[in-house]
Amino acid sequence: MPWTTHKFGGSSLADSDCIAHVAKLLTEQGDDHQAIVVSAMAGVTN
Repeated sequence: MPWTTHKFGGSSLADSDCIAHVAKLLTEQGDDHQAIVVSAMAGVTN
């Protein structure tokens, strides 16, 4: 089975509710072959 790569950062990781939403999206995929890449949360870098 091929891997799927997802990348999240910025406003999609802005706070704990957003992070929970991303986690829910990923777990609902039902795919054990996922690679998740995360970058800085909103407001952390300039």
